[in-house]
Formats: sequence, structure tokens, C-alpha cells
Amino acid sequence: MVTVLQEYPPCEVCGFVPRIEMVVLADLIDRLGEVDAQDQAHRRHVWHTTRAKLASTSVQELRRRYGVSRVRTQYGSWAVTAYGLECLCEDYAIEKSRLWESDWEAHMAEKTWVLMEDFSVAFRAAREAYPPGQTKTTAA
Repeated sequence: MVTVLQEYPPCEVCGFVPRIEMVVLADLIDRLGEVDAQDQAHRRHVWHTTRAKLASTSVQELRRRYGVSRVRTQYGSWAVTAYGLECLCEDYAIEKSRLWESDWEAHMAEKTWVLMEDFSVAFRAAREAYPPGQTKTTAA
């Protein structure tokens, strides 16, 4: 059984209807196909809203809003920075000393707000900028 706790107006661009639901776990198993479709719709919605945020907001404002250090290079919603790898649209950063941990791409793919095409390119660039063993972190 699904109980809708809160529903918001549909997105004018893609029609996605954000809502908060309460789902009984046993019923979730029966709805997996529907849940997957909702997840895909949410990811499409996140893609265009993130792109709109990037297009309408200066990098300086995004840096201020999310506490991002000095940007070396930008890859869509992610930037290689003096700190390591930082998101420009959410408060999320990976310290350069942790870039070589093995599970980052799988971990980030689980997050519905991450645009993986941006993250993957930025992640590879951050690893090139900060080879293994470089652990000194300075924020700018």
C-alpha cells in the first residue's frame, strides 16, 4: 500500500510530480517495475533542473552557496578544485586524499541527484590532477 504524504505541482519542463510517499515494504516488492520507472523519471527531472541551475547561476555564486574552494576546471555540475572534487549544485565534496578509494563511482551512482556523465569525467580529471599519495589538502 502506498500512502502519499505530500504532492507538489508537476514540473513545467518534464511533467515530473515530486511527492513524498510512505510504502509498506512487502508492497514495494510488487511495485519494483513502477518504482524503477519513477526513479528514471526523477533522474530525468534532476538532469534538467541541475542544468537550469548551472545556466542561470554564476560559478562564483555556486561556489559561495555550496562552500566550494577555488575551481581549477569545471565539468558540468562538478569541479576539480584545490580541495579535490566538489559538486557545484549540492553540498558534496571528495577530499583529494580520498580520490583513489575504489568505490566512488558505484557510491555516487546510487545517489539520484548525481549526474553521472558529469561526475565520471570530473572524477577522472581529479584523479589525473591529484595522483595517488598526494594527501595535502588546502582550501581556497
